[in-house]
Amino acid sequence: PLDLLAEAEPGWERLGEEGGWRVSRREDDRYAVELDAPGLMNQAFLEPRGGERVLSLELVRSTGLSQNSRRAIALFLLGLTGRIRMVRGALTRHEPEAVRLEVVLPQPALTAGELDLALEALSAACRLGSREVRALAQEPLARIYLAHTTEE
Repeated sequence: PLDLLAEAEPGWERLGEEGGWRVSRREDDRYAVELDAPGLMNQAFLEPRGGERVLSLELVRSTGLSQNSRRAIALFLLGLTGRIRMVRGALTRHEPEAVRLEVVLPQPALTAGELDLALEALSAACRLGSREVRALAQEPLARIYLAHTTEE
């Protein structure tokens, strides 16, 4: 599966460098990149998923989240990703289960400009929503958020 990252690519490190991003290969063959979101958990990973190449940022582990927290986070991410092009909220089903922000990269080839746009969009989403998602993982805040954003 990781061959998908290597196929027909001139080098992720070089593509990132052209846009001013430091992309580095990890021991597990994924590529890591530090997003433009100082002071936040901001390391994104480039990985293959279901035949696609995806840039993803884990926001919070979802195991142990209450139903209210799951609903509040889902509503928040729907609003956030509706305002930021290219970025979508996602829930991974594999271990560890996590709530993520991600960008699906164009197929089959990718330019430095496209990678730069994807990283900028993911950085903006991280700055605008990572703290909020972690806060909504707390049951009391999730209940308050839901009470003010949904009609029962």
